[in-house]
Amino acid sequence: MLEHCNIPTPPFAIVRNEEMALDPAPGQKAIELSPHATALSSYPLFVKPNAEGDSKGVVPASKVSNQDELESAIRVLREKFPQQDILIETFLPGQEFSVGILGTGREARVIGLASYNFRPLNDQNSPRQIDFHLQGKDNLESGAVEQVVMHMDHPGVREVGEMGIRAWNVLGCRDGGRVDIRLDAESKPQVLEVRATARALLYKTHSNMAILQVNPIPGLSMSSSIYPAIARGNGIPFPQLLESIVNSALKRKENTVHANH
Repeated sequence: MLEHCNIPTPPFAIVRNEEMALDPAPGQKAIELSPHATALSSYPLFVKPNAEGDSKGVVPASKVSNQDELESAIRVLREKFPQQDILIETFLPGQEFSVGILGTGREARVIGLASYNFRPLNDQNSPRQIDFHLQGKDNLESGAVEQVVMHMDHPGVREVGEMGIRAWNVLGCRDGGRVDIRLDAESKPQVLEVRATARALLYKTHSNMAILQVNPIPGLSMSSSIYPAIARGNGIPFPQLLESIVNSALKRKENTVHANH
């Protein structure tokens, strides 16, 4: 749906669950049948379950560098998620953003962004090279990844936010959540701002971005979830965030009642 509405997503192919047992190389076949076959002919690619959240099924081996690794990753996922299709995507190596959104439809607004700084490690095969979600909260608590909340007073940030709100509204999301966006390999990083306390690297507006995930039911842990952290970093305390989500839902309900009378 996002692709149909001209909102960038990574080139992809779907390995259908019912076809995995019928073909010795289901990944390659799915790529050949995909309208994105040309883009997917270049590695690395990324393999994950098609209908999971919180990076379930994502491991270091999800990033594949050749066809043998691709088919092996698909076999592992099929064993772990036997009822699901498998998603193959172009691997996006650029910076990742989480866009926090409040509201529904025309009243939806971006409340802020978060990004992530990966601290240097000696092990270049570390999961940090793929995504901090591989170890999630453990990575944040260990200091391997620094979560940086950013404000909306920057042209580069505004462009990311605008893409997030477009995806949110196209998919009919409501009340509160987040959209994850990542830059692709062609992005040309230009430092626009380095905050002394946050060290957040931003990019000029010509960078190429793609939607990774839309999360209409975000985590709401006050201490560890990204969404409340984005709100808090942009002047919205946790009680006010919850109140805004509930008020958005109540307003939708009120509008529905009026429309039916």
